[in-house]
Amino acid sequence: MMKQRARAMVVADLQNPREKHWGALIKIDANGLWLRGLNLATFDDWIRQFSSEEVLETAPTDHIGLSTSFFPMHRVERVTLDEPVGDIPSYIGRLEEHIGREGAQRIFARQIPLTSPGDLTKSETKTASSE
Repeated sequence: MMKQRARAMVVADLQNPREKHWGALIKIDANGLWLRGLNLATFDDWIRQFSSEEVLETAPTDHIGLSTSFFPMHRVERVTLDEPVGDIPSYIGRLEEHIGREGAQRIFARQIPLTSPGDLTKSETKTASSE
């Protein structure tokens, strides 16, 4: 079994079309950005759908969910860490305030793949595909 690595929470500013995405950074290289998250325009609706009991007990099936997305580098204007600024909390901080740290960790542990294809060696690929 492969260990899950901690992933940085980021905000990606994109162009053509202009939009912002928030989530866990899976991979960034010269080709582009892999992110597990959502468009920031839906963040408030997404966070409101959770209660702490629901997150801790079950995986909601009828909610807005996170998606794994690839954005080619020509669309990426800027990537910033999701961190608090003064009294303004980070997005992950807002989620943790709403459902607790354990709930936020469960959402991302449940939804972020343990590895992305580019992170696997050939021997790990065989092991992962046989599980």
